[in-house]
Amino acid sequence: YDLFKDIYNFTDEDKKVIYMGALDDSACGFSPRYNDKAKKQILELGFDNYLKDKFEDYYVPTDLSDLDLAFNKARLKKYSFDDDINFKSTGIEAFDDNHKEEYKNLVKSWQTKEPKLKNAVTSFLVGGGIGILGQVVSKLLMICFGISQVISYSIVCLLLIFLASLFTGIGFFDDWVCKVKCGLIIPTTGFAHSMTSCALEYKKDGLITGVGANFFKLAGSVLLYGIISSFFLCLIKVVFYG
Repeated sequence: YDLFKDIYNFTDEDKKVIYMGALDDSACGFSPRYNDKAKKQILELGFDNYLKDKFEDYYVPTDLSDLDLAFNKARLKKYSFDDDINFKSTGIEAFDDNHKEEYKNLVKSWQTKEPKLKNAVTSFLVGGGIGILGQVVSKLLMICFGISQVISYSIVCLLLIFLASLFTGIGFFDDWVCKVKCGLIIPTTGFAHSMTSCALEYKKDGLITGVGANFFKLAGSVLLYGIISSFFLCLIKVVFYG
């Protein structure tokens, strides 16, 4: 948070995630890592820094009278409240059953309820709009310059890739993706955005170990499974249709 707060606009949801991470990483303030700098950052996030109170509310401290037993009990614990709420930590002995429901409600109150129907409609309209725009540009290229349909489609694809990469580099394409999601991710604009984002993120590490090594960090899975899927589809076509 301290590294990026001046260049990235953290949302309330982002800040809550950072705060919950601080609770776990510092064992609710008992860890030496919870220093004055950490307290100041938590206040900057908009939360109080009395983490020990939360420890007493939600966790049962490990009994240190028998250190060997305490060490064995304090290994990684995992708790699952619902399919979508999971918690794990190495710094607690047991979860306080008296406050389990309270903790569950606290976590749920911080979860953002995603408007799935609205997002689906928005993505459909934006993605469809990109398709219509591409078709219009393709037709104009064919009429004005007399080029073939195949070449016009290639030019439109390159144009979309160029614009997505340019807008990502300028800095406002991320905001568009957050708002319309799959409307920009599914088309080739999403592929261009993923590669440009990685290049920008790792450019400080150099051209080889930075940009080169991480250029396809996000898009690599698309390439891998796209090629594998294409291979098997072609194999099925050859076997069944000759």
